[in-house]
Amino acid sequence: MVRLGDKLLVATVGHTLRDCDSVEICGCPAKGIPVIRAIVTGRKHIEGKLDIGILEVPSEFAHLVEDYIHESRISPDLSLSDGQLLIVAGYPDDAQVSLASSTNLAVCNTLHAPILPHSQWPDNLSPMPDRNESFLLKYPEVGTRSVCGPHGPVQPGVVSSAYPKPRGLSGGGIWYPYITESPETGLQVPSARLLGIQASMYEKKRLLRGVHIRKWLEYVDDIYPNLRKKGSR
Repeated sequence: MVRLGDKLLVATVGHTLRDCDSVEICGCPAKGIPVIRAIVTGRKHIEGKLDIGILEVPSEFAHLVEDYIHESRISPDLSLSDGQLLIVAGYPDDAQVSLASSTNLAVCNTLHAPILPHSQWPDNLSPMPDRNESFLLKYPEVGTRSVCGPHGPVQPGVVSSAYPKPRGLSGGGIWYPYITESPETGLQVPSARLLGIQASMYEKKRLLRGVHIRKWLEYVDDIYPNLRKKGSR
């Protein structure tokens, strides 16, 4: 979720919002947060190209949500080096946790994946992604992975954990990790900036396709023309 101006928005992909006007999000009874229906205010889905969606959290519920970022944590124009390791966060279908109640709980997976340089993009991808809108990540079979449920870590980060099938990652954030200094303690702490949104996968090539977050911000400006001018940073 992203706080822009006086709005709390969800950055996602358009194909997950087909045929719906609202989506249930959040919901954490332990924290007193009810299930919230976010309103679909925009969606675009062009196969292999632009795939973005916008959800708006109703103002009467926005104050209940604690986990969001400000625009200062978004990097729409960050230049990345070849092979830069990024973090993909999402909810793979086959990485759910079984509970004693015989129900399955979707848990957030964070997976490390290196960016693929344009010079190494295969020529036979179908559909071929637009380089101005998309970037590609290698999706290894094993790598650093952590799993977190609503009450904390389920599985800590480990070096050689098998990666789940990526189905279900769509709409998740793609992040650039870095180290910053805490102004309170002066200690170095890990942080991350949002670079894009996971959109699709070329399964045989084991490549993920992300949509640049700047394309989402441009779409936000179309739907909410004066929103970012109100000062969201």
